[in-house]
Amino acid sequence: MTKAPIILIVSISGMALGAPGDVERDADALARDAESRTSLLAGDVLQPAESSIVFGGIFQFRYVANVRDNEGAEESFTHGFSVARTQLWGDAQLNETWSFHFQAEFGADGGVFALQDAWADWELDDSWTLRSGQFKTPFSRERLHSDHRQLAVDRSVENSAFNLNRTQGIQAIYDSESWRAWFCFNTGASSINNDFNGASNADFAFTGRGEYRFAGDWDQLKDFSGWMGQEAAGSVGAAVHYQSGGSTGVGSVGSTVDTDIIAVTADVAYEGAGWSIFGALNWQNTDAAAATDSTDDFGALVQGGVFVSSNTELFGRYDAVLPDSDRVNDDVFNTITFGVNHYFIPESHASKLTVDLQWFLGAPADNDLVNANTSVGLLNSSNDSQFALRCQYQAAF
Repeated sequence: MTKAPIILIVSISGMALGAPGDVERDADALARDAESRTSLLAGDVLQPAESSIVFGGIFQFRYVANVRDNEGAEESFTHGFSVARTQLWGDAQLNETWSFHFQAEFGADGGVFALQDAWADWELDDSWTLRSGQFKTPFSRERLHSDHRQLAVDRSVENSAFNLNRTQGIQAIYDSESWRAWFCFNTGASSINNDFNGASNADFAFTGRGEYRFAGDWDQLKDFSGWMGQEAAGSVGAAVHYQSGGSTGVGSVGSTVDTDIIAVTADVAYEGAGWSIFGALNWQNTDAAAATDSTDDFGALVQGGVFVSSNTELFGRYDAVLPDSDRVNDDVFNTITFGVNHYFIPESHASKLTVDLQWFLGAPADNDLVNANTSVGLLNSSNDSQFALRCQYQAAF
């Protein structure tokens, strides 16, 4: 058997998980340098000579200091270091129309290595791609942007309450100069790494998302930062998700909760020369068979950044989680965030230092949608106010 060469390319790059098609990579000097270094390996796993495999990863090292008041106790202070994320991914181009991608991460608590994404893409033509496997549910834009392309150290409390995490299924992806869309049939929100009869699967679920770009290009909109000197770029997007449960997993593994969920989100993003702004709204209706009435919950987020030099960006964010008044714990939960990013490589997330301060206006115990979350920096407290200072260095390689 003739063995065709496999081109192994190791590059400084990152992953925009919500984007259709191939993995998006940072257009910076390190990436170009890494792509120039290739090695040819003998093998017969991939027969076509044009086949290639690309590997990369994300590293985030973080310090968090949390200050809060606990009822009946003195002020509490918790701080320390953690390796918040260590991700590895691979992208294989099998031929001109078929490709494969996987991503896995070492967990911050215990270091367990777990699969996050695994999908195969079939490029039908210049506009349409068919994807099958496990991936982020094509819903929330904040969630779809890669972990290392966020404006703050991590995503918002509002995102934690309303994002649909990862799912398994098939989706058709449309990509054009001004429009892109995802049409997905899947196993429901947060059904990652489940067998087909998993108890946390929905019986069935559908998700659709569409985006219209009215300025700039899609590559400019793969993050939340408006680099100095760049042309203006902007887009609007919206998504809807429906899932129903109650029958899947009946038997020894237990059955899916008998609940119907309808979720809707809308967002707008604009990036100018040296500044950016982003806003999103969420609505979710939950109709549980065990409950007398369905609930309607809302969330809102607005954030923006401005560069004071080519390497330094100041940013701010406000987000709110508003539970239905019929919930037992229905207090509004607000978060105010201020911070600074320093990009060691201009116009690149490949090496970045972020410091931010969050003010949580609410107690997780008083809001049924908000939970303690160490990624966010939020801890359990019976008091309506707590602060979290976060400092993070990240590398995308």
